[in-house]
Amino acid sequence: MGTTISMWASGSLEHVFHTSNAWTYNIVTDAEGNGSKFISAINNNNPVAVRFDLFDSGGSTITYHFVCGIGYNKNGSYTGDLHIAYKDPDNGANNTATHWFDWTDDDQDIDFAWLS
Repeated sequence: MGTTISMWASGSLEHVFHTSNAWTYNIVTDAEGNGSKFISAINNNNPVAVRFDLFDSGGSTITYHFVCGIGYNKNGSYTGDLHIAYKDPDNGANNTATHWFDWTDDDQDIDFAWLS
């Protein structure tokens, strides 16, 4: 079954409590239509995790399910277009590339959470 978005949020919160108890977590279990919450978390420099249902719309396999959301781009070809930048720890330390996915194509297939 793997880690759920709630388990990630709870575990991350427990981890940051080692240095500060001023954190809380936020969960969006249906990302569809919630791009503004992702943007807000990124703009506030909050750690964001994105959980795919194993694949993104481009057909890429997201083996470990979770990736680290690091940015976004709203300069797409149509109104409301949103692309998300992420880092994927899959394939080890040499996988340092920034990857992108189209929010509109993938939002029905992801959950995300952030610490604030």
